[in-house]
Amino acid sequence: THQMTTCIGSTRSNDATRLKVWIGHYAAPNPSQATINPPIYTGSATRSHLGVNHPVLARMICPALALELYDSDPIEYVSVCQLADSRIEMIAAALPAILYAGDPPGKGFNKADSTNGLFKGYLLERVMRHVFTGPSTALGGPSRATRTCNAILHDMRKVEAEHIAYTCVQACHHVHSKS
Repeated sequence: THQMTTCIGSTRSNDATRLKVWIGHYAAPNPSQATINPPIYTGSATRSHLGVNHPVLARMICPALALELYDSDPIEYVSVCQLADSRIEMIAAALPAILYAGDPPGKGFNKADSTNGLFKGYLLERVMRHVFTGPSTALGGPSRATRTCNAILHDMRKVEAEHIAYTCVQACHHVHSKS
């Protein structure tokens, strides 16, 4: 059990480390045209420039149910610190916009049908490709891998619920200001 736990922790750490330098490209709706500004990965060990402190990422981590309020005045929304001081709870059940389809993520979110577009966000798809089939495939290109991808190594033939959950955790972790 200890060996398995160590192996799982090491794998998760490897995924997180390798993903860190790419997340800025993946977070941009059309990375071939422009990355997000200000940049996400600055080489700094601190995460203080991420999450609610970043103009693009703040919307991504905003609960989908609060997007209308956020979109009405993003600067006021964040400056009042409704996200930062937990007046709007950012808990797993709140389902952040990052999990939804759209450009920006969560665009077209429907409170009456909150499962429509769920787990279809472009960032999630890119993170999943990065982790399971390699960075060269994340933006839709062919694989240029020098080793066998994780999907083949683990005999993954389809995307399962646990793959989606793992991807959601990795994506949210990389855009959030808290570790």
